[in-house]
Amino acid sequence: MSRKIIKQVGIFLISIKLLRVILRKITGSATFLSQKTKQKVIEKLESLAPEEIIKFYLKDLGIEFYYPNKSIIGLRACEFGYWNYYNTLLKFLSNPRTIVEVGSNIGIDTIFMSKKLKPKNKIIAFEPCIYYRIILKKNIAKNDIRNIKVYPYFVSSENNKKIKIYENLSSASAIQELSEFFPPYRSEICNTITLDYFFTKKHQINSLDLIKIDTDGWDQHVIEGSKKIISRFHPFLLIEFSGYALKKASFSNFTLARLLNKLGYRFFILMKDKKLNIITGYKALLRLLDINTTSDVFAIHESKEFILNNYKRGQKKTI
Repeated sequence: MSRKIIKQVGIFLISIKLLRVILRKITGSATFLSQKTKQKVIEKLESLAPEEIIKFYLKDLGIEFYYPNKSIIGLRACEFGYWNYYNTLLKFLSNPRTIVEVGSNIGIDTIFMSKKLKPKNKIIAFEPCIYYRIILKKNIAKNDIRNIKVYPYFVSSENNKKIKIYENLSSASAIQELSEFFPPYRSEICNTITLDYFFTKKHQINSLDLIKIDTDGWDQHVIEGSKKIISRFHPFLLIEFSGYALKKASFSNFTLARLLNKLGYRFFILMKDKKLNIITGYKALLRLLDINTTSDVFAIHESKEFILNNYKRGQKKTI
């Protein structure tokens, strides 16, 4: 009985926002804890607290950023820094005019790209989950960002279908049992659309420089519905290879890599262990991917090999 009382008292104390802020600061500055341990402690701390929106000042970007206190993505990005390789990847885009982001969530990457790129650049963001989309729009409005346009569609391989998405502590996915560690606790029905249809019927574009896809296993569906627009512009692609999630969507690391190869993507940069690994050929990429983990892959079309070569020469000069 005493243990139960102690637990209830602990949860009550954790519900006090000021106390949690102090505990997060103490944990974050503790030199004897590893970064991974700090993350776990803070995530556990917020998981026991009431649901609320946290305001955080991002010094690197000079903006106020809002995120749900139970969002693993938000906590890690704001407390520990999340954009360790984006500065390098954005060097491949010479004065980009149009960037498409599929699965914007609360806008962590969206805001970062917007602030790092020129104001005239246009970011088209898709976020079907109402809860995350509200916070995304709040982050955009609060910081007076005007080059991001948000759409509520669930991007897929078919148009005008109804699909249920399941929301967990970090994101929303069409795959219900995405992770045993982050079970879904909300769901909603969304309308599907393909990028091919969207950019033909709803929004005409004259350029497309980057498509960033973060859909928790739905990435191949997105690519399948984007073949025409990809074949027209050959944009850079930033994709999640999540073998276990792709399998739940009836695909695999192999089917996704093979599809990219068919579309002319021969070069890849794999973000692994805080390093950028340059790879030629989808088979070589597959040898470095693990079905049980998620890997971010930057795909480069064969027509843009010269950009990759320029990057390699620049790297040699700095060594």
